[in-house]
Formats: sequence, structure tokens, C-alpha cells
Amino acid sequence: MHLKLCSALVIAATALLFASCKKKPSLDSIVKDLATDNYSLSFDKTYPEFGISKTAYGTDNFLVYADPQDVICPEPWRLRFPKAKVPVYVIPKIVLPTCPTMIPWDFSEKLADLIQKADPNVFAGLKPIKVDGGKALLANDKFTAQYASLKADKMDDSVLNNLNADKYLLLMAPDKQYAGFERGFYGNANINQLAASGTAKQSGSRLKDFFRPVYIGCFDPEIMTVLKSKLELINPQVFKSLQINQVQENARAATLSFQ
Repeated sequence: MHLKLCSALVIAATALLFASCKKKPSLDSIVKDLATDNYSLSFDKTYPEFGISKTAYGTDNFLVYADPQDVICPEPWRLRFPKAKVPVYVIPKIVLPTCPTMIPWDFSEKLADLIQKADPNVFAGLKPIKVDGGKALLANDKFTAQYASLKADKMDDSVLNNLNADKYLLLMAPDKQYAGFERGFYGNANINQLAASGTAKQSGSRLKDFFRPVYIGCFDPEIMTVLKSKLELINPQVFKSLQINQVQENARAATLSFQ
């Protein structure tokens, strides 16, 4: 009886030892084999005990597209723009006020759990939102709340109404809202596909090349020319300095910006 008790104690102690030695999940280990441009993470501080040893991981710019229902866009807006996707972006000098984290979908739940444990006060309610390209955003209700009041505006009704939405994408900086622009994005063009195309590779352009510092829109050069003319008519003082910048050598793509 005494021998059996000792054996049981040894087995229990061994199990505890292995449990204590077992590696905790860490952000460093989760992302170590991922391509840098496949994820984007940023933190105000490090959390070494959770393997978060840096304040920034992955790429410093990205553009992904979410289903309007997944980010809780209002039904009237979805009915008005049935083909629309919601672009979510981090561009140098243009960052959404409640900026989410972007990560491959397969890692999203594990990472959401880890980050919330690292700082429950900051990251409470973080959950994966599926976006295109097999990726996910890690965001909370504060992020989706910014889409709750989406509606058609003067830009839709007077400037963009006769233009093919598949041929342009306008992304506005949150602190650069001009008269007539009542939301941060317009158009459906998939700039990721354009930047990854054979033509883009031949001309050496990348996604970052489509994002000028003070940005209005990009893609079809003819659309950019029409937009520039229309915006100048609305407010010459503000929009007269807009420039059309060729992105690819064959002029297949261009940007419209103040720089």
C-alpha cells in the first residue's frame, strides 16, 4: 500500500513538472514562420511574459476587404451598394482611428486569445472578422461601430454617380475629411489584385506605391482625370492642387493625391 502511494505521488509530481515546463503560447512563436507582408500587429507596449517582445510585427501597411454584413453596415447602405466591400487599411500617414490587427485566418482565434490574456483591459472583446485573401482582422465592437451610420452622401449622388465603381478606390484619412466626403472610402476596385498583377511586377510597383502621402484615390487613370475635374468644380480652392501620378509604366494605374 505504501509503495503504491509513493508511485502515485511520483507520477503526479512528474505530471506537474512536465506541465510547468510546457511552453506557453507566444506571439513570437506564432508569427515566426509567416511572411512579413502576411500580417500586421502593433501594440503600445511589449508583453514579454506572453512572447510579445516588440511593439510592431509584420508589414506597416495593408489593405483588405470585409463583407459589409460582417462589419455591421446598415441595411439601407448595403442595398444601395450591393456589390460593395468595405476596405480596411493601414497606409503610411493614414491609419483608422480604431485600427485592427491583420493576421492569417488560421491563426486568428489563437492570437485573439493570447492578446486578450496579455492585457484584458485593452483588448477585451477582440474577435476575428473574416476578410479576403484568407486573412482575418482582430477587432472589437469599437471597430465595427464606426460603420453603423454609413449612408450615401453628396459624393455618391453628384460626383461618383456615373462612374464605374470597379475602376476606382478612394480612401480618406480620418483627419482629412473634405466637404462632401462623409465616409472614409468609396469605390470597389481591388488594388491588391492590381498590385500583384504581372504588369505591376514588371513595372516594379507594389501595394505601397499606390498610397501617396496625402491620398485621394487610385486605379484607372481616366477615372482619376474625371474625378480631379469634378472635385475642382466643387471646391477649386481645396482641390486645385490635386495631382495625378502614374504608378505603372504603361499608365494602367494612377493615383490622385495632394502629393
